[in-house]
Amino acid sequence: MRLDDHIDRYLARFPALASVCYFAVVLLLAIYWLFWRNVIRRRMRQRFVNKAMVDMKLWRKSWTFTGVKLRAGANECLSPKGDWRAFAMALAPEANLSAPPMDEASAGSLP
Repeated sequence: MRLDDHIDRYLARFPALASVCYFAVVLLLAIYWLFWRNVIRRRMRQRFVNKAMVDMKLWRKSWTFTGVKLRAGANECLSPKGDWRAFAMALAPEANLSAPPMDEASAGSLP
């Protein structure tokens, strides 16, 4: 006797149990598809951003793949065809980014 036959006989004796099991499986799949999948996607995206922002080598390597998108307002830059350096430089004046003032105490600590 195969295991499938044994399970089928058991479920045939208890049809209410079979329907509850099927309902539970469908419910769990729906919860995963509608909710948990988005949670996992959000965590993966955040983990990627955290790692890529720290490691320039990883950032450059990841820019060679498709699917990476930089977005600031209405402006977008898509990898690998987009120029992320030009995109960042275009945003620098909007953000009022400038080099910090240089004084004699910090001059020796520059890399």
